Amino acid sequence: EAQAEKAKKEADKKSIVRSLSGGGVTSFCTGAVCRSTTNSYGRYAYFTVAGFTDGKDVTEKSTGVFRAGDDLAEFAFRQIRRRGEAQASAAAEG
Repeated sequence: EAQAEKAKKEADKKSIVRSLSGGGVTSFCTGAVCRSTTNSYGRYAYFTVAGFTDGKDVTEKSTGVFRAGDDLAEFAFRQIRRRGEAQASAAAEG
């Protein structure tokens, strides 16, 4: 848990992760201003990046980008939590 919190605190806000490209999705956020999040839950640190594929900078008015990033972070949190609950349940059953 401490390592995840440390990774979250030390994450570089400008270059924490790269966008995933492929399957019709081009690379993005390589030179533009994008929105990133850092978080931790238990022993896991998780990061998101959201932006525009046309190279446009994210601004405070880019509500869709913020919503997408928040949704991704929430999804990651729920997946991590669900995994932990499943492991705890399996351990309790024996």
